[in-house]
Amino acid sequence: MIFSALDDDKNLNGQVNFKMIENIKYGNLETAMEYCKRNRTEEWIQQFLRCDGHNVALADGLLIEERFYTGIVQFDITLLHNIKKRALQSI
Repeated sequence: MIFSALDDDKNLNGQVNFKMIENIKYGNLETAMEYCKRNRTEEWIQQFLRCDGHNVALADGLLIEERFYTGIVQFDITLLHNIKKRALQSI
């Protein structure tokens, strides 16, 4: 079961401690929808970024401030053109 990969313990700052579990793939719609159905979208985002997404820096950055996630949103992926280039310019 997917949710066996989650660690619900919180650290002293109130942040969820995420642990990487081998052999679980987060980068697919089915897994994202399963987390979303259980109101655990933030946990899916963190697991995806830390595992399949290979972006621990972004995962850590998203934990700096409290955020509210509404779930999965469908949109035209071409709207994301040049996103990497703009991110580098802001550094």
